[in-house]
Amino acid sequence: MLLDYTRATSPANIDPWLASKYQLLNKIYLGPENVEGVKQLSPSDLESCQKICRSFYIKAITQLQQRYDFSADFYSILQMFIPQNVRDRNPQTLAEVFARFPALHNTCDSSKDKIEWRSLSVMPIKELGLQTEDDLKILSVEAFWLLVFNLKCSTGCRFPNLSVVVSYWFSLPYSNAIAERLFSFLKLTKTDHRGALKEDTILGLMHELVQRVLQVRANKEETRLVNQLVRTSDKKDKQ
Repeated sequence: MLLDYTRATSPANIDPWLASKYQLLNKIYLGPENVEGVKQLSPSDLESCQKICRSFYIKAITQLQQRYDFSADFYSILQMFIPQNVRDRNPQTLAEVFARFPALHNTCDSSKDKIEWRSLSVMPIKELGLQTEDDLKILSVEAFWLLVFNLKCSTGCRFPNLSVVVSYWFSLPYSNAIAERLFSFLKLTKTDHRGALKEDTILGLMHELVQRVLQVRANKEETRLVNQLVRTSDKKDKQ
């Protein structure tokens, strides 16, 4: 659906059947791994593929609206991590996050978080590797915070306390899919031929496997981000 519509509308109120808010078929996201593959399709096959993807997204939206309570305070807090809200410093502090998740007080300093939150909002956009504030509009939340996490200073991470808060937030499971995935990792690790493995060995192998999966995903996200910035730069050059 159109980005302006989804950003201006509460998730619970998004109407997946509102055709006037649909993206054009050629704008539907098919995933980075399919970009090259769809180039081999005929125009009619490509259109069919895009319509199938659109139907999938419609079904996904209806399922999400049925399964999740979007009126919960969790989702209102989530809005503050959207790139544009970060730059607008909306809200002014992260007090609501610390109130909702008091365990954060054990791992970071809320007073320093307030300073880092303010510093990030006024930091020159070019220090993030972007050209203008408009470039924020093409970034996903994950891509934006990946840029922030990669910012360094003489003492290491430039926003250490803020990074802890955001990492904590991103680590919260949004469904039981992660738990089910861990069981799959366990089955891949402890096979019939590895029945005598000790618990510490299994945990070590699973940790290594999970780290590799996370690294692959991070690399894909970083590649997607770079490609987005290149396309945006090319469009500006043509204009």
